[in-house]
Amino acid sequence: MTSENIDSGIQTETKRGRGRPRKTDLTPEIVNELIAGGETQTAIAERYGVSKGTISNLARSAAHRVRTPREAVEDNFPWPNMDSKFKEAAIYRRIAEYLKWVELGSDRLTENQRERLRSFLDKLHERNLVVVFDPEIPPDAHNKYGGWATVPRLPSDGELLIRLNEYTHLAIPDEAEVIWSMPDDRP
Repeated sequence: MTSENIDSGIQTETKRGRGRPRKTDLTPEIVNELIAGGETQTAIAERYGVSKGTISNLARSAAHRVRTPREAVEDNFPWPNMDSKFKEAAIYRRIAEYLKWVELGSDRLTENQRERLRSFLDKLHERNLVVVFDPEIPPDAHNKYGGWATVPRLPSDGELLIRLNEYTHLAIPDEAEVIWSMPDDRP
């Protein structure tokens, strides 16, 4: 790459098998602005005619890299070491759908998933409930292995959908609060 290309911020990519560089005016800052605006790396790559790898490299090289929604959700998953049996509960499935919605938007949920998630969020909101995970919660008719419950909201819950306890931790509190707060809109 010439110093002129470096100075102008033009990035190059060598397409596999052809050895021909493809030029793009994308910079790390532009890529991260697009990601922060909700675009996926794949969509950006398709729009600008470059590989997803190029977009990924540009995103990682930015001075103030914006994390993708997926990274934010993964980093703020409050139950990383949960026994897999608890993932069979309906409450966990709604939580998984909620995170998918936060990460990817409504378009990536089926109509049935959107309806179940809307109903779940409405129930929490209208009844002023939060989700609690505690492996000591006993099984019941709706929850074969126990571990999950919806309980009345306490002042200490704030606007969170989930109750923080010894089994539920948020790694990045400010970011997690955005992810785990009751949303104003619905899927």
